[in-house]
Amino acid sequence: MFKQLFSALVLAAACTPALAIDYVVTRSDDPNPDAIGFPSCRPEGGCSVRQAILASNKRRGADRIILKRATTYTLTRATHSATVDGRSGPLLATDELEIVGTRSDRTRIEWPNNLNHSHSVLVHGLADSHTISPPLKLRNLTIARGRGVTGGCLSTHNGTELGLYGVVIEN
Repeated sequence: MFKQLFSALVLAAACTPALAIDYVVTRSDDPNPDAIGFPSCRPEGGCSVRQAILASNKRRGADRIILKRATTYTLTRATHSATVDGRSGPLLATDELEIVGTRSDRTRIEWPNNLNHSHSVLVHGLADSHTISPPLKLRNLTIARGRGVTGGCLSTHNGTELGLYGVVIEN
């Protein structure tokens, strides 16, 4: 009897989806996520957009990234590598994600005008994967100055369900 009850509880726990976590972005810069002594992103804040997305990628299940400040979140970690890993180059989201700004005219994620790069701002899904990418939702923000070869500002892979709500995408 005890074994059956224990087995049922283990099975129920394994089948329960992970609860979504809200990551609150409080930094508008783009620090090196590999810097020694640099804290990882915590849900309560203290991280950049890049750090929040990397933290979300480590968890299975839907997460939400909240861009708390009405400001420009500037990406500066350009790379010449063809490998997209999210640590430099475009932001890379690999799991179900919602990114929420305050208003599209007040919250921007962009590359600076004077930076020589050839990256999208945001890539969703893995190009070499044969599975359908999970949903991506963007709300109340502007994505700008992407120069991706295959996507401009936003690049998605493998049938991504993309929801854009109050979003501006501009050159």
